[in-house]
Amino acid sequence: MAFEGWIHLVDPSEENIQAIADSLPSVEELHPVAHKRLSKSAGYDDLIFPRLERHDEYLFGELAYPMWAKTRRDEEAVNDGIDDVRDFEVGSIGIQLIITHNKVVTVIRTPDDLPIDRSTDELVSLPNLELLVDQTSINSSGHCFASLIDHISKESSRILKEILKSTEELEEQVIDEGKPPEKCRQFISHLRSSFLEMQTMIEPSVNLVNDIINDELDLIHHVVTEDGSTIEMEVFPREVEIYLIDTRSMLRHDLQQTKFGIGMMEVIGNDLSDHHSREQAKHGNRLAAIFSIFLGPTFVVGLYGMNIDSSYFPEFGLMNGYLFAGLLIVVLTIGQAILFKKLKWL
Repeated sequence: MAFEGWIHLVDPSEENIQAIADSLPSVEELHPVAHKRLSKSAGYDDLIFPRLERHDEYLFGELAYPMWAKTRRDEEAVNDGIDDVRDFEVGSIGIQLIITHNKVVTVIRTPDDLPIDRSTDELVSLPNLELLVDQTSINSSGHCFASLIDHISKESSRILKEILKSTEELEEQVIDEGKPPEKCRQFISHLRSSFLEMQTMIEPSVNLVNDIINDELDLIHHVVTEDGSTIEMEVFPREVEIYLIDTRSMLRHDLQQTKFGIGMMEVIGNDLSDHHSREQAKHGNRLAAIFSIFLGPTFVVGLYGMNIDSSYFPEFGLMNGYLFAGLLIVVLTIGQAILFKKLKWL
């Protein structure tokens, strides 16, 4: 049977869902699990684990479309007038899909918690899959899936580049310049969370594509040829698998990027702790230097303030004894200040 196309629906009604089932000639009835999941939308902040399983006559599953938008909700983000990485958060939109040998159906439901994009003051835009649906080069169900997962992998790569860019800037401030930003721990926590959320979406996608390439997941149908013989046809033939091999390479690269980013967060966190330790040591040295500087003059003042016989200290009988004591205090103070400057305690 010839390929009939790719149908994409946004927020379908119950009647639409039933119409989907009726439009699939090879499917007698959608499984209740599939019907339930098609009727339910995942939250924007929910973790979506991409998966695809065989339901006898069709493949059913869900993919996670990653989002990266300025959606921070607290008042500081709205009113400070300055954008930083903490204002941008990772989210996801679930894409439900049904795959038969001659048709693909994708369904997106608007999450109830879809946030406002603070850069536009409008709701975050849902992924526009219409351009993919309209591609004339797509001529089979397998090609549809390959095109969709490739599109998702490219969006993942784009988001990871943004997060890694912020990571490199933070690393430069903490390590190279030695001037970590205020609330640096918040930056580290936010970036680590972003990497982990991306990893949660990418890693199952890699496993899913692996299963298809290794022929562990497919849908077989039989076609009768003109001479009356029957041949088996796969939804994911070798031609489609080659496309998926290339996509798998990009997904694996993105997965390594997430692990690299998580590792960088640990390194930056350790460097920040070392920076704080050094700063505390500097403050301790500075206090010790100040204490020592005042200790010398205090000792001189105390010494000369005692009632001691002048025979023990000849300078007591000098006419310029006060001047001598003052000069001694000045010399002690300046000498210690110079010494501690050289030691970088001041």
